[in-house]
Amino acid sequence: MTFFYPYKLTINNDMDPTLEFAIKSQLLQQSLSQTLTHFYPLAGRFKNDSIVDCNDNGVIFIESRTNSHLSDFLSHPDFTVIDSHFLPSSDPQTMEMSKGSMLLFRFILFGCGGTAISCSASHKIMDLLSFVIFLRSWSSTCCGTTVPVFPDLNVATSRLPSINEMSQIPASVVLSNKKLASRRKGTFRPSIFIQTVNLRPRMDPPLPQNAMGNLAWLFPLVIIENEKDLEFVELVKTLMATRLSLENKVKEFKGEGIVEAVKEGLKEREEHFE
Repeated sequence: MTFFYPYKLTINNDMDPTLEFAIKSQLLQQSLSQTLTHFYPLAGRFKNDSIVDCNDNGVIFIESRTNSHLSDFLSHPDFTVIDSHFLPSSDPQTMEMSKGSMLLFRFILFGCGGTAISCSASHKIMDLLSFVIFLRSWSSTCCGTTVPVFPDLNVATSRLPSINEMSQIPASVVLSNKKLASRRKGTFRPSIFIQTVNLRPRMDPPLPQNAMGNLAWLFPLVIIENEKDLEFVELVKTLMATRLSLENKVKEFKGEGIVEAVKEGLKEREEHFE
């Protein structure tokens, strides 16, 4: 995720862009440190796939500079450049230095004085909503204009399965090269639409929106087996028919039934890719 900030030249702004960049960087780092006290697991490290050691090792914040002008990039955006040059997780040296950091940030100064903040986060511990909550809290702390949004770090763990229960669930579903090759034959390739669902408001009882964790789930929604299914009318019919089924499946993600629901969901995904 990358945020761009064009340089704003005003009558009263005669500060050297490099000095202004250094001041902003210091403010960002100080407010980031303050924010992490409320999101302290994010400053830790994974001991294994299930346990986070809250050892306060911190996160990675690096500064970068380029002679390119931000306006040139924004007028002809190239998303491959964002992935390969802006995101800190795309830099091998940064990843080597991070040593398992869950959050990586790069603050970039362009030749025109514009800036960008690029962020990478571990999906093992947080979904997109959790990451947005963190960014909102950091922004509020940095600007000092609104009350920061604080996370609920406990409610999700109290409602989800224990480590022993989750160890019974396969870690992933692998799509073999043979299966991939079979899908490339012919002029039409079968496709599947995947719906990402936020489980928080759909669990019984619902979880608060500030519940931290990876609380999203992928549901295979629509399978396109032939070209006729891609016609707009047919596609809408299929979407409407599967919506109710999707909501019913989400309701299974509660209480003691969540382990079986996860197992069934992974099994269903595997069947779709066979």
